[in-house]
Amino acid sequence: MVEKKEDRLFDVKSFTPMVKQYFSIKEKHKDKLLLFRLGDFYELFGDDAYEASRVLNIVLTSRNDLPMCGFPAHASQSYIYKLVKNGYKVAICEQLEDPSVAKGIVKRGVVQIITPGTITDDDALETKVNNFLMVIHSFEDFLFAVFGDISTGEVLVEKVKLSREISKLSDEEVYSLKKDLRELIVKYQPSEVLISSQLLENSIIFSLLSEFKNITITSYPEWFFSKDECIRIFDKHISKGIVVEHSLDEMDKVIIGALIRYFVETQLTDDIAISSISFIDNRKYMEIDEFSIKNLELVANLLDGSKKYTLIDVLDNTITPMGGRLLRKMVLNPSIDVNEINLRLSKTEYFVRNYSKLSEVRKILSEIADIERISNRVFFKKVYPKDLVNLKNSLKSFKNLVEILKDYIVMFGFSVPEEVYNVLGIIDNTIEDNPPNTFDEGGVIKKGVNKELDELREIKNNVELYIEKIQERERNRTGIQSLKVGYNKVMGFYIEVSKPNLHLVPSDYERKQTLVNAERFITQELKEVEYKFLYASDRIVVLEKEIFSYVLSEISKYYRYLKEVSNIISDIDVFSNFGLLAVENDYCKPEVDESDEFIVEMGRHPIVEKYLPKGEFVPNNTYMNNKDSRIIILTGPNMAGKSTYLRQNALIAIMAHIGSFVPAKFCKIGVIDKIFTRIGASDYLALGQSTFLVEMIEVANILKNSTPRSLIVMDEVGRGTSTYDGI
Repeated sequence: MVEKKEDRLFDVKSFTPMVKQYFSIKEKHKDKLLLFRLGDFYELFGDDAYEASRVLNIVLTSRNDLPMCGFPAHASQSYIYKLVKNGYKVAICEQLEDPSVAKGIVKRGVVQIITPGTITDDDALETKVNNFLMVIHSFEDFLFAVFGDISTGEVLVEKVKLSREISKLSDEEVYSLKKDLRELIVKYQPSEVLISSQLLENSIIFSLLSEFKNITITSYPEWFFSKDECIRIFDKHISKGIVVEHSLDEMDKVIIGALIRYFVETQLTDDIAISSISFIDNRKYMEIDEFSIKNLELVANLLDGSKKYTLIDVLDNTITPMGGRLLRKMVLNPSIDVNEINLRLSKTEYFVRNYSKLSEVRKILSEIADIERISNRVFFKKVYPKDLVNLKNSLKSFKNLVEILKDYIVMFGFSVPEEVYNVLGIIDNTIEDNPPNTFDEGGVIKKGVNKELDELREIKNNVELYIEKIQERERNRTGIQSLKVGYNKVMGFYIEVSKPNLHLVPSDYERKQTLVNAERFITQELKEVEYKFLYASDRIVVLEKEIFSYVLSEISKYYRYLKEVSNIISDIDVFSNFGLLAVENDYCKPEVDESDEFIVEMGRHPIVEKYLPKGEFVPNNTYMNNKDSRIIILTGPNMAGKSTYLRQNALIAIMAHIGSFVPAKFCKIGVIDKIFTRIGASDYLALGQSTFLVEMIEVANILKNSTPRSLIVMDEVGRGTSTYDGI
C-alpha cells in the first residue's frame, strides 16, 4: 500500500489560469498522480510533484512557491510504469485541441488512468505472469474474491460461505477465512485490490490486507457495487461466445460486473474484452496452502524471492509468454482428476516419442508473439501498428505449427478455428510489412487501400521535386544562382537569398525572416504549395488513424478465435517443454491412478539436481500406502539430506499431477488431494507468536483438514520447545 504524505495547502487563487486548470482536473482524481501535458512534457504540481520527484529521482523545482517537476513525453512510458510499479495510480491528462488554433487556455482532459491492476502495455508487464486485479466483496451470505486480468481477459471467481457477518465470526472461523484469503493472494499475486470502503473498515479484512505491502488498495463507496448497475454492466460486456465453466447466478454477475466497471473507468472506454470466466474449485485442483507454496519454493525461493532455485525455474523452458503463464497456473493448481492427469501425461509422452520434431516445433514457437495479450489490446484499441504485423506473422507460424503437428491436434481433440486465418488477410491487405509505431509521418497503411490517401501521398512525395523546379525557375528569373528554396517545420516553405544579392529580389517576394547573412522570403505560389503539403500531411495522419481503427474493429470480430488459437499454442508450448525436459534429464513417466500408493524408485530432487554436476545427486526410494506404510519418520545426522528428501517427494507428486514426467527410475502415485508442509516459523515470530505455538496451530490445521489422500511433510516439528515436550 502506498502511503501518501499529508496534502499541503496551496492558494489556488494566486495561480495562473493554466495551473488553475490543473487543479480543477486534479480535484476529480485526488487519489492519482496527474500527468499534465504541456507541449513536449508531462508536468506535475503540488503534492504530486513531491511524490513523483522522490520516486523517479528527478529534480523538484518551484514557481511562485508551487512545487513542480516533469519529464519528456517521448520518454514517458518508463517514468509512468515506475510510478505504477511503486503502487501509484496515474491519470494522463492530454491536450484535446491544437494549441496553435486554441482560443485562450488549451482544452485538456484525462484520456487514460493506469493503476497497478489495469496495466495493458507489454513493456510494463511480466511476460509469463498474469497481472490480476482482485475484487473482495461480501454479498448476502458469501465473501467473494474475484480475479481479473485485463491484459488477457481472464476472470477467476471464488466465493466463501459465511455462517454469519464477518464481524461476528468465531476465532476459528476468522482463522479459516484469513487462511483462505491469504492462500488466494499468495497463489494469484494480485497487484491491486478493489474493495468497498465499508468492508475495508472491518478489522479482520484490514489486518489481512495490511500484511501485503506490495499490493495497492483501492476502495470505493458501497454504491460502486450497486446490484442493478453491476448486472447491467455485466450483461453489456459479457458476450455469449465467451468460455464460462458453469452458469452464473446473480451474485456472481454483480461482483464480476464491479470488476468490469473498474476496468471501464480506468481505460475510459467501453471496449473491454473478457475471454473466460472460471471458478476456483478445490474439488478440481490439488490444495496447496500458502506455507507449502513458500516452503516447497514452487515459484519463488526463500532466499531472495526470485524465480531462481524454484520448481518453476526447473520446469519453465517454455518459449511463448502464453505457455509460460499456463505452466505457472498448472504448477500452482495441479489437477486431481485422474483422466485429466493421464491425458496430460500422454501429451508429454507424445513429444518424448517424437523428439525429432521438438527442434522444429520450438523454432516455430519462437516466432510467435503474445497473441493472447495482443488480441485484448486490439479489442480496446490500444495497440501499435507493429503489433498487428506481429499478430499476422504469428498466425502464419501457427499455420505451420498445425501442419507439423497434425496428428497431435487430432489425437488430443483440438479444433483449429479456420476463421482465424481471415485476420491474416485483413492485416496483409491493409498494414505495411514494416510500419512505424506512430502515425506522425504516415507509412502505416498500404498503397491501394484508400484512393484519397494515395492522392495525398502523391502530393506529399512530389513536393521535393516541385520545389526543385521552383528553385531552378527562380534562379533563372532573378539571376541569383545561390538562391535556395527550402522547408522546415517552424518556418514552413521559404526562398533564401544571401545579403549581397538582395538588390536582385523581385517585388512579388514577401520578407519572412532575417538571418545574419541572408533574408528569407515567400511568394503566393509557395504559400499554395505549403497549404497543399501541410493539408496532405495532416489529412494523411487522420485517414491512416481512421483506417487503422476500422481494421482493429474488423479484427475484434475474431477475438474468440484468436483466444482459441492462443490456448492451442499454450498447450503445445507447455507439453513440448515437458517432453524436452524428460529426455534431457532422464525423467520417467509416472503412473497416476486412484490407488493409495506412493512409490518412487531412485527419486531425485529436481531443483537440487539441476545445480549439481550431472550424476552427483544420490537418488532415494520411497514407499507409502494407507494400510501398513502411512508414515515415514526420518532421522539422521545434520547435512545428510533429510529436508531435501522430504521436499523431493512433494515436488515429484506435484510434477506428476501437472502432467510432467518426474526425476525417478519408476514412479506410481495415487491421486493426492492436498499437500501440507510444516517447515520453519519465521513468518509469525514478528507477530509475537512463539515457534512452538505456531507449530501447534499448523499441526492442528493439518489434522483438521487432511484426508486419507493428503501428503503431509513436517520437518523437525517440536524443535521450538524442550526435547521431551517436542517428542
